[in-house]
Amino acid sequence: MSGASLEILIDRSGSWFRAAAVENGVLTDLHCDRDSLATWTDAVVRGRVIRRGGGGAGKHVDVGLERPGYLEVGSGAKDPAALPALSEGRSFLFQVRADPSGQGRKGVTLSRDLVLAGRFLAYVPHGQGIQISRRISAAAVRAGLKARLLAESPALGAQTLSPSASAGAGGGGWAGGWIVRAAARVATPEQIDAEACWLRHRWRRLAEAADGPPGVLLPPPDAVERLLRDTAGRPLSRLWLTASVMDKVRARLVDGAPDLVPRLEIAEATLFERHDLEGQFAALFAEWVSLSGGGSLVISPTEALVAVDVNAGPQGNPAAVNREAATALVRQLRLRNLAGMVVVDFLTLPGRPERVALERHLAAAAASDPAGVQIYGFTAMGLLELTRRRRGPSLATLAV
Repeated sequence: MSGASLEILIDRSGSWFRAAAVENGVLTDLHCDRDSLATWTDAVVRGRVIRRGGGGAGKHVDVGLERPGYLEVGSGAKDPAALPALSEGRSFLFQVRADPSGQGRKGVTLSRDLVLAGRFLAYVPHGQGIQISRRISAAAVRAGLKARLLAESPALGAQTLSPSASAGAGGGGWAGGWIVRAAARVATPEQIDAEACWLRHRWRRLAEAADGPPGVLLPPPDAVERLLRDTAGRPLSRLWLTASVMDKVRARLVDGAPDLVPRLEIAEATLFERHDLEGQFAALFAEWVSLSGGGSLVISPTEALVAVDVNAGPQGNPAAVNREAATALVRQLRLRNLAGMVVVDFLTLPGRPERVALERHLAAAAASDPAGVQIYGFTAMGLLELTRRRRGPSLATLAV
């Protein structure tokens, strides 16, 4: 958004802990936590292998939660030699990839591919070298960014060359690898160095605690951490928060984003009334979404998929209504944190060229979604299929 003024607003309202990003008065990003519902996605846990899964398809792991976690076969590190064999009775480090499913009948889904994410970098303890985000598609830009980071950020280069001290946690002698996020293009060398050191320190603390009883060693990222990742690289004008969350937010920034600490400003208790955020927040629980041209979206999440219907309203141009609906849909999926399979019944279009144009418009609108949207195209019945990567519970699930 050209000339956009980005503000971050963080508050607590009852049992809701909310972090929002607003550009020119419009809510663009929203992350929420709820006291009554815990999510474990991305938490790092110490688990003890207790038995093989049904049919020998995986491993059940005691991670200190109500139900054992499940590790699927083939979910080992990209460099399998870097990790010791999963012997029953031994303790290992795992990362939670998905919350319990099947209405609580199954435990969390686990992985041995640990990834510790920051705003500009992600540290992969069992990886090697430097990988550039796939969101940077131009080869020349990718190569130039990698060369610049190695030249300007000593901590990043040094960490990929020195031996790892975490062999006991499965380090295998490697120093680990890095994933450079797209936001790193606008980060300063000081920001990159500070984050690289912070992530490596975080991993060392985890590796040192690899042996012991099952339990959570690193809690999942909270709403503030998730929002800062999603907005990294966008020029920030103000960072508002209420006094009730100041200590929590400041502690989070001192660790992972010290450059933002001077931006903190305490606002009045009714922080989400700025830009009518309370109204925009409440609208995210409605099934109907009005479009400016008179049309509407009807968004119906089910257990299997998210069904979306596009209504024309009084506007007579199906192509124009579909374009506006596609843009609005991308925004709603992101704000409501809807994921998995999404099936959209757009207004009928006359032929394939118009469908291709709509798919391209939808892809462009979804390009900035950090969750990643994959568009599969129209079915024989004229429904458009897409998927969005799951990132914890949806907003509607948190409200239950």
